[in-house]
Amino acid sequence: MIGWSDTHVPRPTVDAYAAQLVDLAEALVIHRDAEGRPTSRTNEDNGEQDAGAEPAKPSSVCRCGCPRRIVVAPSILALGPITCGNCGEDFAPSS
Repeated sequence: MIGWSDTHVPRPTVDAYAAQLVDLAEALVIHRDAEGRPTSRTNEDNGEQDAGAEPAKPSSVCRCGCPRRIVVAPSILALGPITCGNCGEDFAPSS
């Protein structure tokens, strides 16, 4: 058959790469959170917020004059301009 085929990862492969798959899943969540979704640090054991942890503030997606974009905390952006090495313009929060 040519086209779509029903495929799966064999159980021994899943078992061999289990730790890496967990790391990748966590990294993808971290990446999505960096795109602007507010997050907080939690205690992995019981889901409660860590006693010393402050809730994370949302990040700002900033753009310059070219198609580049960065995600940066507002407190970091407030420290001074971040200049694009390609177009020479400062990154600014996108609307």
